[in-house]
Amino acid sequence: MDNILALTETEFFKKLRKGLHDENLHVDLRDFIVRVHEVTHPSSPHRFYALEALIIADIELSQYKSSEALVLANESLATAINRAHDYVLMKLHEHRNLLGFMPQENGTEIDGTLHWSMDKTKFSMLCIALKVGKCFGNCSLDKIVKRLGKAFNVKVSTQYVRNRIQSFTQRNQDYSPTDFIEYLLYGLKSFMLGEGDEEKTA
Repeated sequence: MDNILALTETEFFKKLRKGLHDENLHVDLRDFIVRVHEVTHPSSPHRFYALEALIIADIELSQYKSSEALVLANESLATAINRAHDYVLMKLHEHRNLLGFMPQENGTEIDGTLHWSMDKTKFSMLCIALKVGKCFGNCSLDKIVKRLGKAFNVKVSTQYVRNRIQSFTQRNQDYSPTDFIEYLLYGLKSFMLGEGDEEKTA
């Protein structure tokens, strides 16, 4: 398989496309990672097409992770996909640096200059609100958390966000999960009614 499809024609990818995920998932993931290692190794005869193969794998995994298919996937499959993508991105970064071009993982990535000054729970509420409100269409929660986290310089995992939301639904507590959104709404209403002038010079 000495071509740019060397990574996306593995059993791991074939089963992803067909929706076939059995007890051998961990084996397919292992074989895929081994294949990535073989293709990208400095002494590999395949190194001439390694970058293109990695980019194609990155595109396919990114598209799969941003689709509703990942939301419906079981936990073990979601974990396998994330591990495969993380490994591909690591190798992609190494090759880009080695070749001296394309220093960023993705030209469309947001380089955040803003810094979130509130707690991570409020950030979690914002991400969930944007997801359920379909502000970005059918974009996955994982993508929303990662993009906003990078834009606002917040180190929060998607699992942390899910755990925070789940904690509100499993126990009674004084803090309402909508408090932050209501706080923003109150501030917006006050501003629109001319009760605040903080942003009038913006």
